[in-house]
Amino acid sequence: MPSLVPCLSGGCDGSFTALACIFPNEICKIYEAVENHDLETALKLQGDLLPLTRLADQVTFPVGYKILAEVVGVLKTSYRQQFGVKAKQEAEHIGEQMRQLLREKKIS
Repeated sequence: MPSLVPCLSGGCDGSFTALACIFPNEICKIYEAVENHDLETALKLQGDLLPLTRLADQVTFPVGYKILAEVVGVLKTSYRQQFGVKAKQEAEHIGEQMRQLLREKKIS
């Protein structure tokens, strides 16, 4: 995700980003801003999502993105392997940080 704007600016037609299913509107707005040569808006939109990406990447992929999807309300997941106590606490802590960022950035 951190390289979406540079990739699109460099001529790529698209990207398979884990955030696209969680924040489709924001990702579409990034694409539109790049198409309209509005890099300032594209970089701001991407920058708003970057802290969430960093939190999601703190745990093994795709668990962090599943946590984010749950926080946003896009997905109710079940995990093949149950979390241990420490992992569950870490996931809850990351989820709370994500909720706070979403409130601050007003991302839906």
